[in-house]
Amino acid sequence: MGSTAGEPPLFALEVVLARHFFQANRQRSQIALLIFNNDVTEVVDFAQGNSAVGDKLQQISGDHNYVKSSVKGRTALRDAILAGLHLLEHPSSADGFYVLTDGVDNASRHSAANLRQRLAVTSVRVFAVLLSKEADRNRTPLELSGPDDLSEIAAKSGGEILSAASWHGKQIVLSADRDAKLRPEETMARLYQAILGDQLLEIELPYAVSKDQRWELKLSDGARHQAKDVHITYPTTLAKCSSE
Repeated sequence: MGSTAGEPPLFALEVVLARHFFQANRQRSQIALLIFNNDVTEVVDFAQGNSAVGDKLQQISGDHNYVKSSVKGRTALRDAILAGLHLLEHPSSADGFYVLTDGVDNASRHSAANLRQRLAVTSVRVFAVLLSKEADRNRTPLELSGPDDLSEIAAKSGGEILSAASWHGKQIVLSADRDAKLRPEETMARLYQAILGDQLLEIELPYAVSKDQRWELKLSDGARHQAKDVHITYPTTLAKCSSE
């Protein structure tokens, strides 16, 4: 998340996007904040309230030495998401993670399979914006595969990778609006609606699920005709029934 080749640090992009999400959604959601590297380094939990999240983001944004002093180490992305689950007292499909990351995980103690299972049991969804550099060259195989691994985790939880973001000079470019047909605020509002949308579909099965199973939700021919180009995100794994 640091700075290379004279570009602004990705962490600065991360803070800008986090502050925008907070300002746009603080009135209609409860927000907690986690910042991590090898371990979770900063936590503002739900008990402290939304104002404490805003104060922390403001503090970090105004601290010009924060990147040099605190943005270091490796990345335990899966562990951080699991740490976030512990902040949720009664996790459900009404909860979601908004993850700002380059997608690389090179330090987690928990596997992707373990994270997918925990998300399936709790129904909590994962949404992400991938942060990238204009001059991303000589990437390692781990760096190249990271976004795909995160995309699979997000999709199976019922979420998705919403966009990619990068600096273009001092401007932020979002892949969700490559043609720049929308104002940035409109693009972000659409992304946030995907996270905060409250539509709920309940399906009752005629039998207990003894092992994790994949399922697919399809629109009828009539619905596809009425809602062209619609994209539905939903958990694609039915978790096996258990006491948990």
